[in-house]
Amino acid sequence: MLLTDVLHWISLGMIFFYAIACLVRPRFVALKMGHVLNTARGVSEFRIQHGGFFLGMGLFALYANHPLVYQALGWSLIGAGLIRIVAIPIDRPPIPLSLSGAVTEIMLGIFMLA
Repeated sequence: MLLTDVLHWISLGMIFFYAIACLVRPRFVALKMGHVLNTARGVSEFRIQHGGFFLGMGLFALYANHPLVYQALGWSLIGAGLIRIVAIPIDRPPIPLSLSGAVTEIMLGIFMLA
């Protein structure tokens, strides 16, 4: 097993952890992220978009096991992290949480690019 494989597995593990948490406890995860889920439709959409999407992407990455798939996931995570940083002065979210989220996304994205 190569170091790149280990980095991919770490990133995929985090993606799966997030996806499963969103599937099983969408209200809890949403609250930690600052989302308020007021309706059953909101809970369902959060579960689908955050749990189902990330679970599907992670499973496809495992199935395909192709560098291009890992790169696509990596650039998506890096893009999310960079936009999170850009959003700080615009939206003024809690900075420690936003920066930790950005660092995590960028780090996992870099792991996927390895």
